[in-house]
Amino acid sequence: MPHSDSPASMANGPPPHYPDEFMRKYVFSRLGAEWSSAALVFVVSMLAGRMAADGMNLVQWAGALTAVLGSITVAVAVRVWTPEKRRA
Repeated sequence: MPHSDSPASMANGPPPHYPDEFMRKYVFSRLGAEWSSAALVFVVSMLAGRMAADGMNLVQWAGALTAVLGSITVAVAVRVWTPEKRRA
């Protein structure tokens, strides 16, 4: 049977329907990179805003601004960069 989970059928590695294989393909895909970079911007902005609400000095503000701008730069780079053409 092609979908058997016997040890003999798993000799060449797990079938692609296992969650870890799906996650590996998703994380390294373009869609995964776009959503991950958007999540990065959200989390970094949320943390910077939370720390700002508690009170920060000038150096901490500069660090938070750098972190937010860095995460935005990552998000823009992921969306702007085009994939390289494969050479045959």
